[in-house]
Amino acid sequence: MKGIKTDIISEILEQQQIEASKYSVPFKYKNDRNDIKIDHFTISNKYQSKKLNRPIGEYYLIDTKSTYFDDTINNVIVDNISEILTKLLPNIDNNFEIIVVGLGNEKIQSDSLGKKVCENIIITKILSNSNFKPKISAIAPSVMGETGIESFDIISGIIKRVKPHLLIIIDSLCAGHMDRLGKSIQITNVGIIPGAGINNPKKKFTKSTLGCDVITIGVPLMIYAKTLCNDKCIDDELILTFHDIDLIVDRLSSIIAKGINLALLGIETID
Repeated sequence: MKGIKTDIISEILEQQQIEASKYSVPFKYKNDRNDIKIDHFTISNKYQSKKLNRPIGEYYLIDTKSTYFDDTINNVIVDNISEILTKLLPNIDNNFEIIVVGLGNEKIQSDSLGKKVCENIIITKILSNSNFKPKISAIAPSVMGETGIESFDIISGIIKRVKPHLLIIIDSLCAGHMDRLGKSIQITNVGIIPGAGINNPKKKFTKSTLGCDVITIGVPLMIYAKTLCNDKCIDDELILTFHDIDLIVDRLSSIIAKGINLALLGIETID
């Protein structure tokens, strides 16, 4: 486990040989099942933050045993995403502004999760005289290689104009274990550094850099080949994912979007 590249809090603890119980907080989740596990970790002080190289805040991790969910499991995951978001959300009134941000490159299937979640978010800001509150908008700014502009600069410019109270950021993550790919959903209130898990860090999306609350939702969909074996012939930057990653991303993006919609609006979709 030593030296692996990962964005997942429990793997970071394992990598440093730290007992997870030292950072875990009891969390009772809905519809208890054997094939779904949810952990809640808290980094509560500067010492812990420095030791783990992760910001102070709350980290929730939903783990499943398979990427091929049936409808019942889908519903349980949606309910628990909504439950976790509700715990992390600040007080919301009718004038509350929220922007859902999908990071990543939509042309790369394993990096397209953010864009596809945004496509399923219920946008309420354009609905005048609507009963749907708060005001929700969504954007997927793509990557610098596509636009020539860093996604942070695009989002920070939008924030200056729109002045949202909250960002909900969606991104693909890097895993340290093969059995986490597509099976874990990490939700935090600490922000995110896009590309950090694949050794290509960008500017931080945090409350201190953006001026508003930030909740992030990420799913590990990539893993370094070097993590799986120590073959010296393998390129250090070779990254692997599923052969059917398009189906997995479609399924996960629908689940995550429904969880967000349910937490913010009380409904999963508009029929």
